[in-house]
Amino acid sequence: MPIEISTRKLGKKDLVPPYTYHAPYVPVSQHGYGRMDSSTPAQGLATCGVASCLAIVLHCPTTGRTILTHSPNYLYLNTFAPIADWITGGQGQDLDLPAWYEGAGAKPCDIEVVVLRGNLYAMPDAARFGHDRWMQDFISFFSMFTGWRKIRLNILDATRVLPVGAVLVDKNTAHITYLEVPPQLRRPSTQAYLTVKNPLLPHVYSHAQIQQDLFAGMLRLLHGVCHPISLQYDVSHYCLPLPLSDAGRQLIRSKRLREPVGSQIAILNSFKLQMDWLDPRRDSENSSASITRDTLYASACLIGPPCERCSDNGSRRCTACKGAWYCGEKHQKEDWKAHKAWCSAHRM
Repeated sequence: MPIEISTRKLGKKDLVPPYTYHAPYVPVSQHGYGRMDSSTPAQGLATCGVASCLAIVLHCPTTGRTILTHSPNYLYLNTFAPIADWITGGQGQDLDLPAWYEGAGAKPCDIEVVVLRGNLYAMPDAARFGHDRWMQDFISFFSMFTGWRKIRLNILDATRVLPVGAVLVDKNTAHITYLEVPPQLRRPSTQAYLTVKNPLLPHVYSHAQIQQDLFAGMLRLLHGVCHPISLQYDVSHYCLPLPLSDAGRQLIRSKRLREPVGSQIAILNSFKLQMDWLDPRRDSENSSASITRDTLYASACLIGPPCERCSDNGSRRCTACKGAWYCGEKHQKEDWKAHKAWCSAHRM
C-alpha cells in the first residue's frame, strides 16, 4: 500500500519562539538519517531545514521498519546500500557489497519510497539541482539489486516542495505530514525553516556533532571514500558522530590551539591531503568545493566541541594530548580505552 501524505496547518498557538514546533517526533538533521520501528519511544521521525537537498522516506511493511533520510548534492548513491539493507531486515553495516548486491541473505519484501523536495526547489532556478537526473540515477541504483534481493519496489517522486523545510513521518505506517505555516506567521526567507523539537527527549543530535560529522565525512571523500549519510538516530537512541580520523583530530587540535597555518599545512602534507583547503594564498578562482572544505573545517573548529561520548558540550579537554573533549570526568574515564592509543602517540 502506498505511503499516505497529508498536511498539518500550524497556527500561532502551535509555534514556540523562536519559530519552533513541539511534537512527539525525533528530529534528525538534513545531513543524516534516522531509523525506527514500532519500539521507537516516539511517534516517529521529523526533519527540518530541508533546503537544496531531498528528504527521502523508506518504509518496508514486511519488516515494519521505516527510515527518514536525506540526500545532499555531494553524496554517492552507493551510500544508500546500508539503508536498503536495514530497511529490509539487515544490520545496516559492515556489508560485503558485491555479495549483498547479488542477493546474499535476501528475503522477499516490499519497499515503499517517497522522495520529498526541499523548499529551494520552488525557486525559478531549481533546475540547477539536476533533480530529474538524480531521480534517474536513484531509480537505477535500486533497480540494480531489487531483482537479486527479491524486493518489490514502489518509488514516488513528490513534486510538492516542503514549504517550511519540515515534515513528520509516522513510525508504524510512514504516513507523511507536511507542516505548513500561514504566510503572516512565517519568518523572513533567510530564517524560514521551522524547527521541530521533541521536549521529552533528554538529548538531541547537536549542531556541534553535525559539523564534526560533515568534517569527518569530507576527509573521507578526499581519500576517495564515499561520504556516508550519518546515522543520527537508531530506533531508540541518538548516535555518536562519525569517529574523527587521525588527520582530522590533528587538524582540529592544531586549529583550536591557534597554531600557525603552516602547522596545519604540514599535517595535510603528511596525510597526502590537498593543500588548497587551508592555503591562505589561494585566489578567488578556486572551486566552490574548496570553499566548502574550508567552511566545514572552520565550523568544526569554532563551534564548541561535542563530548566524545554524548552530544553535550566538551568543556573538559584531555590534558596529555589536548585532542579529545568531554562533558565531564565520567565520560573521560569511560572513553580512555578507546582514546589511549591516540593519546600516547600524540602527547604534547
